[in-house]
Amino acid sequence: MTQGQTRNYTTLTDAIRGRCAAALYNTERTHSSLGARTPDRTYFDNLPLAVAA
Repeated sequence: MTQGQTRNYTTLTDAIRGRCAAALYNTERTHSSLGARTPDRTYFDNLPLAVAA
């Protein structure tokens, strides 16, 4: 699945399982290609800091 595509779940249980798996993959599971960091940590560490006006 590419970015921007959605999944069509047939039941609420399937949808919850899919969301939980995605959350685990992005927030808790480290990836060797990211230097043993999670995708979320890699993404959020590279966002520009907001500047106070």
